Amino acid sequence: MDKIYSFKTIILGDSGVGKSTFIYKFHNNVYHENVGSTVGINFGSKQLTVDDKIIKLQIWDTAGQERFRSIIRTYYRNVAGCIITYDITNMNSFNNCLYWLNEITKENRFVKILLLGTKLDK
Repeated sequence: MDKIYSFKTIILGDSGVGKSTFIYKFHNNVYHENVGSTVGINFGSKQLTVDDKIIKLQIWDTAGQERFRSIIRTYYRNVAGCIITYDITNMNSFNNCLYWLNEITKENRFVKILLLGTKLDK
């Protein structure tokens, strides 16, 4: 039996930038425009095969609203990867990427970071 590699990943960004829509598309391979807002945090996983290795991604989808930020911080520990997301039509969401970068690296300075711009269709 092949060994399964498991990685905890978190997606961060301001409210409304498209984090949940991106995760929905990644999980289901279907674009859904009206994915609801995340309350607190949601969890999903997806299994992939890469170079004959089985990879299980645990993806934690976070709420971007300020009132949930203290709750979300508890999920920063032990993440292998972080997707910092911004809306390319909203400069403020891009500027706030530095806030999210500082938040995740305070807790985990070895995390791998991916910057993701969404809403190219707009």
